[in-house]
Amino acid sequence: WGYDKVNAVVVVSHGLTMRFCLMQLFSWSPTTFHAVYNAQNCGIYVLKKDLTKPSVSPYVLDAETGDVPESSIDLLVNYRKRDSDTM
Repeated sequence: WGYDKVNAVVVVSHGLTMRFCLMQLFSWSPTTFHAVYNAQNCGIYVLKKDLTKPSVSPYVLDAETGDVPESSIDLLVNYRKRDSDTM
């Protein structure tokens, strides 16, 4: 593409747009999306790449260096291995 590789990207966004991004990255259902609140003013979500994570997206939210989304419901996430992971 003609661009140099970078180690970090900063995205400045409104809360709703950030929720859309998280929904896509983490394959949230519409129910989950609507249960999650927008980020607080000046909220910072830090996404770190983890290629060992068994998911479509290689990113995880880092609660040590940033905020995490808050929700009106308790969520439990279970990961299943894809057929391609068992080969």
